Amino acid sequence: MFCFLFVGVYSQTLSQAERISFTGGNGDIIQPSPTLVFSFPEVTTINIISGTASNVNLNIFFLNDPTITNIPADFSDHLPSLLNFKAIGCPITTVSPFFNNSMLRNVEVGPLTHLTIDPTLNLPNLDEVILTINLAAPEAFIFTQKSFPKLRNVYIDATGSPLTVNINSTMIQNLGFNNRFGTINLVIESSPSLINSLILNGFDSTVTPSLDQFIGLDSLRVSYSSMSTFPFVTYPPGEIPWTLFDNKIQLMLDITGNIGITGAVPQSFCPNKIYMDGTSITSVPDIVFESTDLITIDRVSVARGHPMGWGGIFLGGSNIYYSLEMIAYDAYRFTLGTAIYGIKTPFTMMTDSNYPEYSYSFTYLEVKFSLATVNVVQVPNGLYQLQLIHVENIEDSLLSLDYSISINDTIPCSISSIVGTTITCTPTSTLSVGQQVNVFNSNNYWNASMTVIVTNLYPNITLPTTTNAQIGGQLTFQGTFGPNVNSAIIYINGDDSICIIGGSMSSVLICNVVSNFVGGLTNVTISVDGFTSTPFFVNYTTPQTECLQLTNNCTNHGNCDINGQCQCNNGYYSNDCSIGYPVLSSGTYDKQDNKLISLFGNFGPYNQANVSVLVNSTLDCVVTYKSQYNINCTLGSNPTAGLVSFQIQVDNLNGSAKDLFYIHLNNGTNGGTTTTSSTTGGGGGETAQEKCQRKTSNCYGHGKCDVNGVCQCELNYQPLDNCLTKIINNTIQPNNTSPTPAFNIDGVTFLFEVVAIQEIGIDNELIFELLTNKWNSNITNSSDTTIAVYNLNHTLGNTTIITSTISFSSKPRDIPFGSQVLHINPIQLNCRIMSLVGDTLQSYQHYELSLKQRSTIIKQSSLIVKDIPIDSLTFDQMSSSLQYLRVIKDNIQFTGRFIDYVLSDGREAFSRTYVINQTSVQGSDDKQSNILLGIGMPQCQSCVLDPDFSPLIVDKSNDSGCDSQSNTWRIIVGVVVGGVALLAISAASVFFYRKKWSHQRQEISMNSRLRSMRE
Repeated sequence: MFCFLFVGVYSQTLSQAERISFTGGNGDIIQPSPTLVFSFPEVTTINIISGTASNVNLNIFFLNDPTITNIPADFSDHLPSLLNFKAIGCPITTVSPFFNNSMLRNVEVGPLTHLTIDPTLNLPNLDEVILTINLAAPEAFIFTQKSFPKLRNVYIDATGSPLTVNINSTMIQNLGFNNRFGTINLVIESSPSLINSLILNGFDSTVTPSLDQFIGLDSLRVSYSSMSTFPFVTYPPGEIPWTLFDNKIQLMLDITGNIGITGAVPQSFCPNKIYMDGTSITSVPDIVFESTDLITIDRVSVARGHPMGWGGIFLGGSNIYYSLEMIAYDAYRFTLGTAIYGIKTPFTMMTDSNYPEYSYSFTYLEVKFSLATVNVVQVPNGLYQLQLIHVENIEDSLLSLDYSISINDTIPCSISSIVGTTITCTPTSTLSVGQQVNVFNSNNYWNASMTVIVTNLYPNITLPTTTNAQIGGQLTFQGTFGPNVNSAIIYINGDDSICIIGGSMSSVLICNVVSNFVGGLTNVTISVDGFTSTPFFVNYTTPQTECLQLTNNCTNHGNCDINGQCQCNNGYYSNDCSIGYPVLSSGTYDKQDNKLISLFGNFGPYNQANVSVLVNSTLDCVVTYKSQYNINCTLGSNPTAGLVSFQIQVDNLNGSAKDLFYIHLNNGTNGGTTTTSSTTGGGGGETAQEKCQRKTSNCYGHGKCDVNGVCQCELNYQPLDNCLTKIINNTIQPNNTSPTPAFNIDGVTFLFEVVAIQEIGIDNELIFELLTNKWNSNITNSSDTTIAVYNLNHTLGNTTIITSTISFSSKPRDIPFGSQVLHINPIQLNCRIMSLVGDTLQSYQHYELSLKQRSTIIKQSSLIVKDIPIDSLTFDQMSSSLQYLRVIKDNIQFTGRFIDYVLSDGREAFSRTYVINQTSVQGSDDKQSNILLGIGMPQCQSCVLDPDFSPLIVDKSNDSGCDSQSNTWRIIVGVVVGGVALLAISAASVFFYRKKWSHQRQEISMNSRLRSMRE
């Protein structure tokens, strides 16, 4: 039995073995089959080491068998992946052919007695061949680049007959031949300069060409030669021609055992290494160093001298390891393992570990340092110092090294101290915050630099802990304030007199507020030691900011000062500047003497200087009394009856009121009441009673015409339309979301709603508009009366209150309004609108309340009446006028009454109601008509107006009948102002024109302003 070992087998099959080693073994003898053949396609390495077989008579392919004397020619066929082959000590006499066409990279085989190496071979991957041969006859090996394109190393150990080796390949670099007792003739047919190492051992070896052409040699060994000349030619008296090695360094020359070589090794050969035991060389150069004090930079220096050996790694003292590497003819690269910075350190220099007796005393000084960081340090008086912190201990190096520091290559930095790793210096030129500086440090051997930006470490505010600031309080800041915090100066918006430093520490600063300042976003800076912090912005609450919040910036009519007091603009006063003046809210005259005028409003609290009053822009009214709320004046003559406008001047401020009140004729009459009928026809014609009977069909059968031609109606019939209509017992459901009263009578719906309150300038321009579309409601009910109170939601502030009160009852009521009592019929709806005006609506010409009346037909009525003409209604009020709206459809009449005065700050003032526009909306199933009205109000803090609305039905029980339904809308708007055309003092016709033109302008203006609210 034989023993074999597989290494690196990746599966259970022999075909996948990658490495096979054969060694001898013992055991039972088993007869193998003589035809057994192993195939190893994955094997890359075979090692065969000679041993002893248990039975040498067995003729099997067992490579451990000493009887095996050759390798079969097809050996490589079964080993296609074989890269390495080694057979040492086996009795193999030849390999034929020499592994031809194999992929081998490395071959070591021997001893052989015969071998053929010639240009017929092809080993494309062979890199190294090692042969041991004992030639029975002379032979020649020929290595060509074609046969061995990758071969670099050839080593042959030869004995026996002479061997000639021909090299014709530029790839071969290393040659070694050993034939101590034989002959090897080496012939280099390719360039000998490409050979890096050459070994020739033996007495009779030769080299062609001569060695002076092997200029690329790094190693040459010629040993055990009997020659007395070199290279193998005669040079009396047997010295080596040392000039061959000029400019060579680190060449290894081994001439050991060449007893015939004599002479002395010159100084020029010192950069090389020579082995010369067994020669007749008599001397070597003395070792000389240029300097024994080495300056190392990052542990590296250059040691110069002659000769110095070949270098290596050495121990020069306690923990001083260094290496020497030849870099030039007279220079070593000296490299320390570790080095101590800045201290001259002694050590023992050796140049060759094989010759420790050649030792010298040296020192090294490591000069390379590293900057870890550079700090900018603040010192008093606004100066900066630089602290250069190093990795190394700079203080310990001062005995051997000096330092100089500069900034931006030009500015010296005077060194003030060196402690440990830190150098502190003061620039000779002033640095500034934000400046980028390059700091340069040098010890005359090495330098390091670092760029830094000048920043202040202090003072630096990180957090304010108080934001409420007023006189007597304290402000506290957290941050970094340096060592001299008690000398800090606090600037509030650039003023250092507001807050004075109090008790503080390096991270907390406290100052006492000694004067108020403008609050809000405030610029705070702190100065310490001449350094000023980056501006820090704090949102401070101060008396000034509280004033802004509490007074809405003095109602935008003034400014809050630093003490929290409003400084009002001209024409305004109060603690929040919310009251403007002069304001005319109402007025009256002496009924016994029309020249005596009393005006009411607000004329300012400042003694009313330079007061003047102008009536209708033309008549002077001499002031006889003045106070904050009342001005009395006297006209030079009796004024003409009619509406009166005023222009006043108080404290050089102007104010005006248009149509403030009505002056009656001073003739003992009522001053011009206008009606639609007269008391008598005169001249024997038709009497007023007869005319009434004819035109109203005797009050439409619901009353009687009296002698004055006025219908005296039966109960529940309306005298305003000559008893045509009857009060309807209708139930009204209040609206829970807005003051929009509505009547739904037999399919016809009438609605009335407040649209907007607008502030109108003297030229009828829109100054301000408040939409009245969001309300809160409170509805209360009693047995016969419902009262719904609506408060407007708005953003004008708490001082402005808009209230609409809708009331209706199943019983008649008398409601006082100003100096009169208004009679309200059953189911007649009263809408009282009160405006408590704050600071937004109060100082311009007048207000207008925009009202919209909307009527919608829900279904067609079956009531049939004759077409009765509707005349303008009359009503005797303060101005002998009635403003009203009457809508009739399908015998249903909706009447709106608008009293021609309002209560302005509790006093009666004239109010004009006019039509802005009228529209009809056509739909597929219904019809709708809208009327937009404007009601004028004077300047007032509290304004109250009181329109009311009535649903009526036309009673046909006593008429003469009709044959068609009244499907035509009839909307009559009456504005009866008695004697208004006579009011003008100078030119009545012109005034009438201006009044008409003013009405048109207002209509155009309101059309534009309220277009978006129409439906």
